[in-house]
Amino acid sequence: MIIKEVENKHYNTIKKLIQSSFLTKPKTRTNGIKDAFEVRQEKKKVTFTYYENKKLMIQSNPNNNIYIELINIISKIIPIEIEENNKQTTIEDIWNYKFHIGCDEAGVGETFGSMFLGCALISSNNFKEINDLMKYKNVRELDRYEINKLLNKLTNKFRFIIKQYTPTEIDSTSKIVLLDRGYVELISKIINNISKSIIIVDDYGVSSELRTYLLKLTLNDNKVIVKHSADEEYTACKVASLVSRYSRLNELDDINKKYRLVDNRKNYNLIPGTGAPSNSQTIRYLIEYRKQNPFSHFPSFVRKKWKNVQEIERKYPKKIQ
Repeated sequence: MIIKEVENKHYNTIKKLIQSSFLTKPKTRTNGIKDAFEVRQEKKKVTFTYYENKKLMIQSNPNNNIYIELINIISKIIPIEIEENNKQTTIEDIWNYKFHIGCDEAGVGETFGSMFLGCALISSNNFKEINDLMKYKNVRELDRYEINKLLNKLTNKFRFIIKQYTPTEIDSTSKIVLLDRGYVELISKIINNISKSIIIVDDYGVSSELRTYLLKLTLNDNKVIVKHSADEEYTACKVASLVSRYSRLNELDDINKKYRLVDNRKNYNLIPGTGAPSNSQTIRYLIEYRKQNPFSHFPSFVRKKWKNVQEIERKYPKKIQ
């Protein structure tokens, strides 16, 4: 593995942390090398070479579990790119894999409802057909009818797993932590020791927990890509986006049926809607709910730690009986 642009202070911090937990041995330095050492433990070796151009090279046997432990230490100090040597994966490379695994989520930034994480697995046998169907689709722009239509065409052509985080869970834990842990769980279930796979994650700000897990997968002949807007470029991510959006739309349907507000005097019905913070209906619903239920907390589908919800709480506080 090669990590570029490692500042001297970061390298020194990494080395000190490693030396506090492992036995290290200096290595011979040649021209262009600023420092070099190796870690030896349980007959396993990991070599670190820090170059004058701030490049850090880490070399090890692919089956070395100590390597993963060391990578975990490093990832807490500096960001680590998943793709080795920052090589760009070509379309031809992608088609060569036996299995395509995509990860994407729905409802991350919304005020109402759960966050749904989707993980989809497509075998090479079905990849061309699915790719042809999804090629020019932007899942974020599809309505309910179009999503249902696509899923019907894709029935039994891929596997998927969904993980749901409730508003209560989202309020109590960092979104990044939930996403990292959720995708570790989903990928570990769906990959099931499969090798020669390409795993693509839409980059929401992937942190060390998921990065370390993904790096471990690369040692088993898998390819990993973490990229912003991957759901617009990679078929497996588009399918993951499709199933996560479908799950969220189903939940929103239930919420809008169950929590409709009725004002007979003004002769109108008001539903929660999508819960988008920028949607005026979201704020209108929260205000109207509090007016009609002055002694009640907001319903369980509302993410109460969201800034827009807390602003309403300040302007229209719950009354005490």
